[in-house]
Amino acid sequence: MLYRLVKEHGAEFLRHARESYDGPLPRYVEDELRGYLRCGDFSRGFVHLRCAQCQHDLLVPFSCKDRGLCPSCAGRRMAAQAAHLVDCILPAVPIRQFVLSFPFELSLLAATKPEVLRALARIHAEELARHYKSAAKKNGEVGKLHAGAVTFVQRFGSSLKLHVHLHTCALDGVYVGGDDGDAAPRFMPAAPPSRAELYVLTERVALRVMTWLRQASQPHRGRDALRRHLERTVGHDARQDL
Repeated sequence: MLYRLVKEHGAEFLRHARESYDGPLPRYVEDELRGYLRCGDFSRGFVHLRCAQCQHDLLVPFSCKDRGLCPSCAGRRMAAQAAHLVDCILPAVPIRQFVLSFPFELSLLAATKPEVLRALARIHAEELARHYKSAAKKNGEVGKLHAGAVTFVQRFGSSLKLHVHLHTCALDGVYVGGDDGDAAPRFMPAAPPSRAELYVLTERVALRVMTWLRQASQPHRGRDALRRHLERTVGHDARQDL
């Protein structure tokens, strides 16, 4: 259904977009649409595979390898990345997912300025590590504490509109280093975060982001939008805990 819609109405959509917007569409939008229509088209090239034992032949057409519109290529990339993380990166410990979204103005700023997006992801990961280490210390853990997380950037929501937000898979606890440098670290799982703890974590991220925006001389619309969002969603009691 998606392929049919793009094939039959893609050119009309591009023409309408060019006439409706003040400036031209980004080149990657047109490349994504055209690349999707070429994906899996045997007339544009393929690989001929043959099994040496059973003599079975298989033709595999070239794919577009795009990460946005094409569900086949995006799904294959997603599955390969997930397998790589599970097999090679993430340890066999509990994992908790945190999703961080932003007010529209800040989301737009992150979508157009890579340095803003990097700062948002870094601050979020650092505050998650701080949260887990603080929880471990409250439970009496001593020594070197190590947290870990992997962050994925998603640039659209369920309606496919621009909506930059972060999906962070964090180790749900910390590794505690032994007193002996040769001892293997042990993993200490954390209790599920309470609503109050999530409020404090969110506000810490928001305040650090506002400070970074001020120091980086980024446009005030991102910082002002974040401040208004903070005032609406986080109460005075949570700010007292900072």
